[in-house]
Amino acid sequence: PIVIHKKDDPHKHLYSEERIISLSDEWQNPEVCLKAEGAQPGNPVCAEIEKATWNGQWGDGSGEYPWPLVTVEKGKCYRLRFIGMMGQAQNFQIQIAGHDMTLIAVDGADVEPKKVKQFNLHAGERADVVVCADQEPGNYIMTATYDLACFLEHAPAPHMPRVDSCNFWAFLNYKGHNENPGRPSHNLLGGYTPPKGTGGGASPKPVTGLQWDTNLKSAWSMMRNLEQTKEPEKPDVTYVLDVGVVGPEFKAGVTPYAHSDRMYMFTERRPWKKPNTPLLHTKGQCGAEGVPFITVDKPMTVEVIINNLSPTAHVLHMHGMRFSVVNYAPYSESWCSNAHFECFFTPIQVAKLLTCPGARESDPGTKFPYDAYWGCPYDPAKDAASQNLEAPLQKDMISLWRRSWAVIRFKADNPGTWIFHCHMEQHIPTGQIMAFNILPKEQPPIPSDIPTEGHCSVWSEVVPRDNRTYIGRPPKPYRNVVRSGKPDFLI
Repeated sequence: PIVIHKKDDPHKHLYSEERIISLSDEWQNPEVCLKAEGAQPGNPVCAEIEKATWNGQWGDGSGEYPWPLVTVEKGKCYRLRFIGMMGQAQNFQIQIAGHDMTLIAVDGADVEPKKVKQFNLHAGERADVVVCADQEPGNYIMTATYDLACFLEHAPAPHMPRVDSCNFWAFLNYKGHNENPGRPSHNLLGGYTPPKGTGGGASPKPVTGLQWDTNLKSAWSMMRNLEQTKEPEKPDVTYVLDVGVVGPEFKAGVTPYAHSDRMYMFTERRPWKKPNTPLLHTKGQCGAEGVPFITVDKPMTVEVIINNLSPTAHVLHMHGMRFSVVNYAPYSESWCSNAHFECFFTPIQVAKLLTCPGARESDPGTKFPYDAYWGCPYDPAKDAASQNLEAPLQKDMISLWRRSWAVIRFKADNPGTWIFHCHMEQHIPTGQIMAFNILPKEQPPIPSDIPTEGHCSVWSEVVPRDNRTYIGRPPKPYRNVVRSGKPDFLI
């Protein structure tokens, strides 16, 4: 990973060294498992999760697979930069035995320091915590729990096979302490019990702080940025994006993965379609028919309401801009919480009777496994009252809980073409991507040595057809360029 350090780190006084800790799920057959819904029927080699690694290493305490270690020196404080590099796993809940953690940054944005005893890390997300090596030397267990899959340790669910484990361990190792922890023991009903730590880690002190879980609405008010942004009462423009699946329906053993059910995240049922020529090269004015993108042509506050019309959670990443999370659905703490996994399979007609009268389908023609592709969308009449405009948390990643909604805002002030997509690997090739074309008149010319493709010219190779003034370096004089025998476009 590449880490870009701030010139003036406001938290520098809290630590003397830093460590990078990447977490990732691992697959023996990623080309099979990370397509469509890899653990679905017709794909028997895959489960919700197989293995997970700490800095690229999975261990079980054996000689062949020793435990991953994060080595520290007693008396020093460390900035641990956690990076979620998962493909299928949506998030891990992170704990460190015997050591308080102080959260100081999320997605690269500094926050007011706050103690946490557990935090969750989604795919693509970054979280920085300060940990001081102030305990007796030893090995202290570090736990990453994929909590959304833990129930599958004990029994399969409809359309979902069992998993071997939802917990994955490493050890915070004090330098000079060389005693090796033992191996985990297999539980009778499934899953494993980890070994005890060693040295001081055999009897770690209790930890204090918050349990910070951004799958929950209550978590979004727990943290505040150091540089806070107050949002206006009304945005300049609002877009409503639905996240869902459009048919035809996938049939195990009949239709190939990534070629039947298609996912979308847009203002209409439109999965991602690759433009003939990159959007940045054309500003979307050539070769972009059917491509889901939105143009924002002047600086403004953009509000995006995102409705999840599907039974699975999604982790959404915006390139090029941070956004403020101004509102978040409460369903993950009530009728669609982890404790209510029946929410995953509930047909829409039942949901309308019991939990969500306004439930809406993502595609009436898609059945999985029943009438289960639906969500409970944002209703401004009743939901706007819970928004936070005073000091919303700034991020570039957000977890969108199953059947839920979120409301974000961003300042359209960074010229470029920026994609907004789900970070789950199998949702990308199936179409859960869209793009924002921001301030096209202010986008800088494309360097001449950047390759392109398709029949459209790079916009900066031609002079605008009208008399609009270009902001920035002037483009090249007009020349009648023809690519692939087709006339070029002019802007």
